[in-house]
Amino acid sequence: KDLQPMLPNPLLTPLPNAPSMRIYCFYGTGIPTERSYHYQQPSGWSPDSLKASAHPLSAQEISGAPGEPGKNQSFAATPPSHDWKIQTGLHDPESELLSGIQMSPDGDLTVPLLSLGGLCRGGWLGKRLNPAGLKVLTREYLHKPCSLLTDSRGGPAASAHVDILGNEELLTDVLRVATGAGDLVEERIESRIDQITAQIDWENPDGWT
Repeated sequence: KDLQPMLPNPLLTPLPNAPSMRIYCFYGTGIPTERSYHYQQPSGWSPDSLKASAHPLSAQEISGAPGEPGKNQSFAATPPSHDWKIQTGLHDPESELLSGIQMSPDGDLTVPLLSLGGLCRGGWLGKRLNPAGLKVLTREYLHKPCSLLTDSRGGPAASAHVDILGNEELLTDVLRVATGAGDLVEERIESRIDQITAQIDWENPDGWT
């Protein structure tokens, strides 16, 4: 609770009142990505076991010598010891459930599409989360890898989560923004993100389930 002012929830916290500010959303798309998991409930598990046994540290532990584990920490937590496992026997290709892993048909191999562009193409385009009307520009980079025999990182058009750092088009756009030529960057949508965000009522989060 005490950390809430330091760690705002982007789904509930509006963007700053800075009308001249611009937000650029750059991310890769076109790769099936893990979205959620089906776990086997461990024997002896209960909801109460999810609560870490946190306890305040003593003043001596908090003010120890620099570099010591307890330095500047106010709590120590012991994680639950239950052995959670993915239910690898669950398999339903029609619903994109593979060996207990629910897949998203699109993403950047690490982050699913909704997490990549949900706010950029949904929440931040509305009054609740963008009351000052900041301009939000989204540019997607479709994953176009070359042969691994040519480049083990996918080549100059790869857009996977890490490999996109070598995407020549993305680097050009970042340089344009950084040098004050952001007006040359054009919006581009390659995915179904607009159809997905249109199904969410971003202005009324109280109705979310």
